[in-house]
Amino acid sequence: MTYSSTKFISYKPCPSNKKIKTADDTFIKVAGKGGILLSQDLILKDVLHVPKLFAKLLYIHKLTTDLQCLATFSPTLCKFQD
Repeated sequence: MTYSSTKFISYKPCPSNKKIKTADDTFIKVAGKGGILLSQDLILKDVLHVPKLFAKLLYIHKLTTDLQCLATFSPTLCKFQD
């Protein structure tokens, strides 16, 4: 999820009733969804555009499932391996 719409390479508006539930149990509107180019070889699909978010959120399970890769975390590093 991202609050910014500037990085989308494809975009489709969402119905006005589409919302996400936040950690404080409030609901905020999803404006649209699409693809974001992270690098020359990496496109994140179905990224939600939620303008009222204050941070960008990445769901590691979806990323590793979509890319068929493994994520390994250490205190200073996150590695993705196919």
